[in-house]
Amino acid sequence: MNIWIKRIIKAIAIWLLLIMIYLTLNLWFNVNIPIVSNIFGVNLIANTEAGRSITMTLIFPNWILSLACFVIAYVGVRWFWKGINKSKK
Repeated sequence: MNIWIKRIIKAIAIWLLLIMIYLTLNLWFNVNIPIVSNIFGVNLIANTEAGRSITMTLIFPNWILSLACFVIAYVGVRWFWKGINKSKK
């Protein structure tokens, strides 16, 4: 059971890292892509009046669903990959 908790925590960390990469790309290149915003469940608003600033707001049900789907997909792929590696030995 402990391995499942570690995998879930790792999946959440990867998901947050992907959001931060998207935030950084939006800050540097102003690539506000609505599809990516909906996938992650965040809305980024860039302001370039006095420098560059970004405001990130959450789209409530989308970010919970996105996180849940990502965790399920990550844990499922790891479980499947572990099964393939065991069968090769």
